Amino acid sequence: MTAKLLFVCNNPAFFADQHMHLAEAARAAGHTVLVAAPEWPGAERIRRAGFAFLPIHMARGGLRPIADVRSIRELVRVYRVAAPDLVYHITLKPILYGTVAARLAGVPGVVNANTGLGYAFIDDSLTTSTLRGLLEKIYRRAIRHSNRVDLFLNQDDRELFLDRRLTESSLSAVINGPGVDTAEFHPVSEQDGTPIVVLPARLLWHKGVQEFVDAARLIRARGIDARFALVGDEDPGNLASISRDQLRAWNSEGVVEWWGYRHDMPEVYANSHVVALPSYREGLGKVIAEAGSCARPVVATDVPGCREIVADGVNGTLVPVRSAAALADALEPLITCAERRRQFGRQGRIIVESRFSETTVAKQTLRVIEHVLSGIRFEPGMLRVVIDRADKDFRSNEAIAPVAFAG
Repeated sequence: MTAKLLFVCNNPAFFADQHMHLAEAARAAGHTVLVAAPEWPGAERIRRAGFAFLPIHMARGGLRPIADVRSIRELVRVYRVAAPDLVYHITLKPILYGTVAARLAGVPGVVNANTGLGYAFIDDSLTTSTLRGLLEKIYRRAIRHSNRVDLFLNQDDRELFLDRRLTESSLSAVINGPGVDTAEFHPVSEQDGTPIVVLPARLLWHKGVQEFVDAARLIRARGIDARFALVGDEDPGNLASISRDQLRAWNSEGVVEWWGYRHDMPEVYANSHVVALPSYREGLGKVIAEAGSCARPVVATDVPGCREIVADGVNGTLVPVRSAAALADALEPLITCAERRRQFGRQGRIIVESRFSETTVAKQTLRVIEHVLSGIRFEPGMLRVVIDRADKDFRSNEAIAPVAFAG
């Protein structure tokens, strides 16, 4: 069955980085694919990929009643004109407003891709807790649609939504997405010289950046030769963003290097020896999967979105959240032992190829999309069977190659 699919995201750069491969897979499967997003950086990349781009107005964060009502009205107009058979909403705001708009516009099918819980679910301040309660009430009313599926990147997030009655068991499932291009992110032999530990992420406090900086200080105090680098930029649209002044101060101090935002992430991993992600919570840590695909060992926190990829003592090490000392203790043996890094790296590549490749994830997600398009009501357990069957089909047709290092 071929259909018209409309992907909706409020950050075109995020869509281009993490979800465009799914749109390309849908197009290759014969579907007509459109993308709706704000006219921000990243929009041109979507156009260059050959997709019809529909500009929309939608803020990334916060609740702004007047602007939000306008966003819903705009989406209703876009949906009625584009007349998609299914809309695929990515991140919280498109899910909230897009599902309401889909219901009003009579769109037959909806898939909601929850890419992570975000600041409102991670921060524990009184203000944020109040906002979270309001958000949950709005969410329950907004997502009602007779033919929808809610996708999550880890089981903890799904269970949280089930517990708070934000989704239903028969309408929700976990996908190992967004997936990694294992050809682009391929193993490369380590560079000679001082070991480099990188934290590649949006530079937000809840990514564990302070713990990373403090761990770098501890490693230096132990007399261990290593370089530490933050790879990413500030995110002014996020309340948890770290300021450029702070990033420059750390860089000037010499405790960590700030490499800024990088488009050439395979090169970043090739020049690094260890990857760290001391995040407080993830949807699914894509940088961990990228690092594993490049056969780099990972030290991450034992939290949802990290422990799905890192098997402690196999392809990396899991540490308690918010503990710079534990992070430093886990990094030290990897910094000082090249053979340990190689062993973890080999296992990381195998894990990513078998479970987290773009091919695997796209096949799983397209199977869900096609089931929603069919209009068949999901019975309890059916959605998991659909995803598992897609995974089984992939495994039977794709051989997992042994790890081979280039360079």
